Amino acid sequence: CVYLSNHQSNFDIFIFGPLYPWRTALIGKKELLRIPLFGFFYYGSGNILIDRKNRKHSLAGLESAREAIEKRGVSVWIFPEGTRNRGAAHMLPFKKGAFHLAIAAQVPIVPIVQQHVLSYFDLWRLRFRTGPVTVRVLDPIPTIGMRMADVPKLMADVRAKMDAALAQPEMKSPKT
Repeated sequence: CVYLSNHQSNFDIFIFGPLYPWRTALIGKKELLRIPLFGFFYYGSGNILIDRKNRKHSLAGLESAREAIEKRGVSVWIFPEGTRNRGAAHMLPFKKGAFHLAIAAQVPIVPIVQQHVLSYFDLWRLRFRTGPVTVRVLDPIPTIGMRMADVPKLMADVRAKMDAALAQPEMKSPKT
């Protein structure tokens, strides 16, 4: 399947990390290779890097992801906003790549949302507080029989489900 989740900060790895199913490759920006040690392990673990600034390379990365699904039997995890929304009240606009990938591979999309976590940390003052973070795994959305012409509707449907889940009271950021 293709897992889609909202993306708020670099701390998402600690929130979503325990949820990454076995045999799941993440799609990340090629700049992750520049992070000492982390970049090496990220790429060496079979994750897929894309050059977001170069459309041709970005499409090639998505093709690599489709091949990974079909040939390696892995699922793929993507942040459809394309970058961190930095704790904004609403998700950023979605990029189309994840939806093209799911339809090309004819695999379901599994939306995953985490509550807004900005109140847990203040990076400017290096202050952090502990507390539970709510994460919801939504029902899979099948793509069998869909064609590329269905991408806009699929994007809108997934977005609506994720927005509705984020609007639930348990998904609101806790008070500081």
